[in-house]
Amino acid sequence: MTERASIFSDDEDDLDVAGFKPAAAPRPRDPQAVAAVRQTAESRGFVSREAAPAAAPRPVAIAAPAAEPIAQEARLRRRRTGRDKQLNVKVTDACLNQFYALADANGWGLGETFERALAALEGQITGKTV
Repeated sequence: MTERASIFSDDEDDLDVAGFKPAAAPRPRDPQAVAAVRQTAESRGFVSREAAPAAAPRPVAIAAPAAEPIAQEARLRRRRTGRDKQLNVKVTDACLNQFYALADANGWGLGETFERALAALEGQITGKTV
């Protein structure tokens, strides 16, 4: 089995680095030549990719909040109950309003209202009263 070559071995004493030289400093550009090239490019339809100079910042109008504030009833529905699972159900507008009205009328949270609705449905199916 062969071993991997070490980067620290002494076998590289014959390495000649005399040919490596630092890059020469770039010569400064002639501003007239740069302007001529830019003018020619723009006249032919080529557009610069350089960022446009920053314009003065315009005052930003602060808009009123788009959403209506949360109603008191909705705030009462939000409380810590230990329920940590989410159930998303598509319902009609009328069904949703009826569900919220039932929860608000009895002071129940939405999770509690759902649990009571399940218990009532199960009682109706099995014939047992809740």
